[in-house]
Amino acid sequence: MTSLERWILAGIVVGGAVVRLVWAASVPLLDGETYYWVWSKTLALSYLDHPPFLAYLIRLTTILGDQQLLVRLGPMLAGVIVPLALFTLAREMFSVRAGLIAAAVYQLVPVLTGSGLFATPEMPLFLWWSLALVCVRRALWVDPRWWVPAGVAIGLGMLSKMTMIALPVGILGFVLTRRRDALQQPWPYAGAAIAVALFLPVVIWNATNDWANVRYVMHERPKQMPPGLPGLLALAIEQLPFTFVMFPVLLWMIGPAIRGRSDDRLAFMLWMILPTLILMIAVTIIGGSAHGYWAGPAYLGLVVLLGAYWPGRPAAVAMGVNAALMAYAVLLPMIPWLPAPPGVAESVSGWPEVARRAEALADALPEPVVFVVDHFEGAAQLAYHTGRRRPVTIPKPFAGSVWSAPSQYPGASAVWIYEPQWRITARPEEVYSRVVQHDPLAIVERGKEVRRFRFWTAAGLRP
Repeated sequence: MTSLERWILAGIVVGGAVVRLVWAASVPLLDGETYYWVWSKTLALSYLDHPPFLAYLIRLTTILGDQQLLVRLGPMLAGVIVPLALFTLAREMFSVRAGLIAAAVYQLVPVLTGSGLFATPEMPLFLWWSLALVCVRRALWVDPRWWVPAGVAIGLGMLSKMTMIALPVGILGFVLTRRRDALQQPWPYAGAAIAVALFLPVVIWNATNDWANVRYVMHERPKQMPPGLPGLLALAIEQLPFTFVMFPVLLWMIGPAIRGRSDDRLAFMLWMILPTLILMIAVTIIGGSAHGYWAGPAYLGLVVLLGAYWPGRPAAVAMGVNAALMAYAVLLPMIPWLPAPPGVAESVSGWPEVARRAEALADALPEPVVFVVDHFEGAAQLAYHTGRRRPVTIPKPFAGSVWSAPSQYPGASAVWIYEPQWRITARPEEVYSRVVQHDPLAIVERGKEVRRFRFWTAAGLRP
């Protein structure tokens, strides 16, 4: 690398980190982030929705306090490492120029750069995925002993999110079709053993909790997409907020890679990308339970291909548009007169006010008092903004959930909170015999009501 190239790389990485820091300080914690924060206060071998890595990371970064910057500290550090890993992979496989482009595009794709901001499982998934790609490439082309750190990265990725399984599937596919000689060394087997050993806590938790995670993912979790072709169309549309206008540019990179697949480097990248997309498409067609952000790991590989096969003006224009939209998103929380896209204010507003109202109602009730929130992520927001000073429950928690039910607090009074956008799972009068409804709380942002919360106080738990 020349001195100029080093300065460009530093500018890309530091610039992205500064932008994310500004955003992290100005945007309240999202529902999902407070949910994972609750996990960090109830550490376990695994959880109903995901494996445990993120919970332990948040617990580590919030030792000194629960401020939102500390909750997001882990993702912000990962946001520095991931583009460096992508740069390293692209440089070693193709060129320095490819690496710089890959690092720059990472900063402009919302689902990727957002993983370096929001405390969600995508952050550790992308971190370990990108590091595993670097290690596997070196194991195959430089030194087979790199299979050991590759196994560590894959195992920690599996502890982060189950979709990591697509990466070892791709690695196995490439090795069996292109590099069977690698199987003659002991190192791949050592790496695989390490990955399996690191994943064992999740297996143990499931085995001792009636396979709650498996049942939830396969059957109990609410479907996000319709099955079949309508689901695929919805999945494609959902890519737009995750990638903006870079979506067709990134997807187009699969074509050059397929045409040049006789080159082991391109075949390797295809095997690292396609299993994720195939898994997402298959789950959508069969059951409609996929999410648009499942494509995130595939985008990690696609930005590397974009750096290798830079298509010129179309990609430059798309990056410019994405940069403008990202700048708008950064300025939005700081400039009140900027119009916000539909749903943005509704997703982050009101929880400090809700917490104050809930505490005021609870103070007027005989102790003990529990909060009942008819939404698991809403319950997490309330727990975060009340500092968990009182128990927070949900009416009908799934088996294996971190949440308790009101029935676990017999004799306690309750403050019941509901927001009309949530799906009703139970009504206060179904759970308590004495129920009093209170005035609703309207949340106003930028001169407009964005959501309305309803409150009840209750006592007399029904059998």
